[in-house]
Amino acid sequence: MTLHAPNSAYKGYDYGALGELADKIIIMAYDYKEEPGPEPVSRVKQAVEMAIQSVPPKKLLLGISAHSETAESIPTKISIAKRYDLQGIALWRLGLISDDMWAALKNNLKIR
Repeated sequence: MTLHAPNSAYKGYDYGALGELADKIIIMAYDYKEEPGPEPVSRVKQAVEMAIQSVPPKKLLLGISAHSETAESIPTKISIAKRYDLQGIALWRLGLISDDMWAALKNNLKIR
């Protein structure tokens, strides 16, 4: 079972209990702001750091919202997932990914 905890940098989620129940957890590190543009790197890192305190990184995927990101910001989010040795990434709304974004994904991910 895979689940997600909305706006993952916000306190209130029992990641230890969620990690015991789920096979995978998607860290929804987005929707932190109202103005358009990429999600703040500091908030994304904070969300990941909170999750890995209680859940092994190999059970975690970094959620990336396509409508918030750009072809330039996606590699930054992927590098966060790699730096923390997460299982991978999860994309929200595949239909919103532009050709430039697909190219950024292809150039920064190892497809299994």
